[in-house]
Amino acid sequence: QVLKIAPRFDAEAGRYLIGITVDPDYEIIKRYNVFQGIWLGMERTITLSVMMLDSIGQLITGKANVEENLAGPVGLVQMISETASTGLLNTIFLMAFLSINLGILNLLPIPALDGGKIVIYLIEIVRGKPLDQEKEGWIHLLGYILIMTLIIVLTYKDILKFFHKS
Repeated sequence: QVLKIAPRFDAEAGRYLIGITVDPDYEIIKRYNVFQGIWLGMERTITLSVMMLDSIGQLITGKANVEENLAGPVGLVQMISETASTGLLNTIFLMAFLSINLGILNLLPIPALDGGKIVIYLIEIVRGKPLDQEKEGWIHLLGYILIMTLIIVLTYKDILKFFHKS
């Protein structure tokens, strides 16, 4: 079986796109027993986690555009609102997807996140003594400032995008 895909030019985005979209009028529902459901849930979680890690890698290496692929709180609310209008199952899937993403982001080795704390614990193990609490506090404060700056910048960009669409 041959599947032909042709990119479509999106004038709003200013580029050619190939993608898949959810048709809210077409729904496939298959029932699973408890064990199949747990297994499928684990498979999907692993798949989404791998996709998330790949996306982070692409953002870091510059293969993906940061402006187009990151959203702040305003962008997330808009995305959730759009998804909620397509149905409950899509909304539940998005919530699961966001939860997995949040968990992975929290484990990144960034000060002020759990991943940063893990790195500090590993450093303490290697050094054989604890890090000075004041220094550790400053490290986490720097991470917190960086995260808050990123949130403010992304929120600003989301607001600009929101008003440019209107």
